[in-house]
Amino acid sequence: MKKSLLLFTLVIMGTTLAAQIAFGPRVGYNMSFWPRYYDGFDKKEAGGIFGGLALTLEIRDKLINSYSRRNPVSLRSELYYQKSGMQYSHVSGNYSFDLSMDYVHLPLMLEYGFEAAQNLFLRVTGGCYTGVWASGKWTFGEMIDDYNPLPKHWTYEEEIEFDQRFQNTWEWGVNAGIGIEYRSGAHGFGADFQRVWALTSPFNEDTDIRNQSSQISASYLYYF
Repeated sequence: MKKSLLLFTLVIMGTTLAAQIAFGPRVGYNMSFWPRYYDGFDKKEAGGIFGGLALTLEIRDKLINSYSRRNPVSLRSELYYQKSGMQYSHVSGNYSFDLSMDYVHLPLMLEYGFEAAQNLFLRVTGGCYTGVWASGKWTFGEMIDDYNPLPKHWTYEEEIEFDQRFQNTWEWGVNAGIGIEYRSGAHGFGADFQRVWALTSPFNEDTDIRNQSSQISASYLYYF
């Protein structure tokens, strides 16, 4: 992954002079999907607000000389804080627990966009990301040992912070999305839908558990 980040940096350095740069905030709502079920428990996906900054390099040099319109390919990177989580409740109705996980994500994406109407652009993005653990905890409603579906190192308390010995600090994965943007001069106003799939587990013990999420967001980009 370090080699990939270095390669991306070199690509940015090599294309900056031939690219239009856009920079601005991106905020939205993140809905989590944790593909793990426990016997006797109902699962409910939870989510939260996320936000950060987006950087786009719109390459001006045409990849195909005979292509009459502007180059549709751009490089896009973001840095944002994401809140996600899960809620489990026992079928008996007298016990539940919540899981909250917060990450700082750095996606690196390739963007394909075209002008669908005057000043209105459609785009498709796809790429990879890395995430670093920011915070997280379990929250329990009651102390009922018989209903414990969690890894053996967890004990029952009202709130339990994640333990670095059992939790992975870094997360890797892929993402894909679609979006629309209206441009007026140097200003761009966009809306996007993205799906994120982690390829690593947040736990050292349960490697088959991987975070997934759907994101709806709005963004503002200023084109330099």
